[in-house]
Amino acid sequence: MERPVLKTLSIALAGAISSFALAATPPPKPPFKTYYENPLSKKKPTASFRMGSFEVVFEKTTLDMVIKAANRGQVAHQGDAADSLSWVCYTIKRRAQNERIWIASGEMGGSEHAVTQIIAQVVAPADYSPDCPALPKELLPVSFGNAIWLGTEMDRALSILGRPSVQEGSWWAFDYTGKVPGSCSPEGYDIVNWFMFESKKGRLTTIHAGQISSC
Repeated sequence: MERPVLKTLSIALAGAISSFALAATPPPKPPFKTYYENPLSKKKPTASFRMGSFEVVFEKTTLDMVIKAANRGQVAHQGDAADSLSWVCYTIKRRAQNERIWIASGEMGGSEHAVTQIIAQVVAPADYSPDCPALPKELLPVSFGNAIWLGTEMDRALSILGRPSVQEGSWWAFDYTGKVPGSCSPEGYDIVNWFMFESKKGRLTTIHAGQISSC
């Protein structure tokens, strides 16, 4: 029988990212709906995201904490219940490429909007906007806890992440499921941690990573 946490993740990722009214720029939709059905990673692909000296830890850091660290940004929201998603978006302009980062919280992030997902993508040249302002220099450089970021060579990413759970076209997914201590049950909480990337011309162009835990 499928565990509740996995079913929740499937619903959240399948329906949470679709469209958003007004001017907010939504994160790109993940490519897999049930990519965690074959978790092969022996450890978490990544548990955090670093912005300069500020560390975003899944399920602990909140969106308000991110905005305070950046001294800018606003929370956008779409959907309800399992389809709920809130995020803060930032833009990085570089000589070689432009990047956007969406730091997001789904239903499992609770009322405090604890971070459960981080999406990053190489984008075409675009101006800064109120909903995706410039990430301040004080929060650069950026990287996931596994030292992987946009532009990383695919071969290097694979050497760090190991065997993928799913590989379809230009997308690779690395998934971990396990238990963490807690009063939920004698075994503790169920935890799902994932790291997906798209590779074009041998380098990472989109990353979707996250973590949720539940009874």
